[in-house]
Amino acid sequence: MSTSAEPKNPDFRVADRWRFLYETLCRRGPISRENEYWVFEKYTQFYSLAATIGFLINKRNELKSAYTPFTLNEIENDPEWNSLRAIAWKASDCNTDVLLDNRSAIRICDEFSDAGMEYFYKEFFESHVKDNHLLRPKDIEIEDHLALMIKGILRHRG
Repeated sequence: MSTSAEPKNPDFRVADRWRFLYETLCRRGPISRENEYWVFEKYTQFYSLAATIGFLINKRNELKSAYTPFTLNEIENDPEWNSLRAIAWKASDCNTDVLLDNRSAIRICDEFSDAGMEYFYKEFFESHVKDNHLLRPKDIEIEDHLALMIKGILRHRG
């Protein structure tokens, strides 16, 4: 049996349907630069928050069409990577093999992140979106609404 080496720089994937939110709410996104408004410094922060929410609500979505907003090289020295690896480890019934297989850990987190984004969208963003554009992002107090959603999720988890 031959094993091939894992690529050094595996990619993180985000469903195409959420691309406009990343580009609107993250500083490096082209839409946020046009609007001079952003909530997250980096895509990795928004992704990690969404993956955490997906994990907390215990929901994963398979990604069918996706783009790559960042790679492991862009996150592996950030605190988010340790949190994402912990999510993957816990989701795999604490199997330590997932800690050695970055690609598997990332795929698990991709699925949680998509479910978290879906939750955000249905609970808040949907009423503020038209034609894949977030309407008046400066005026809708996104940070406050995200904090309230997270507080509600944690309260229901008990």
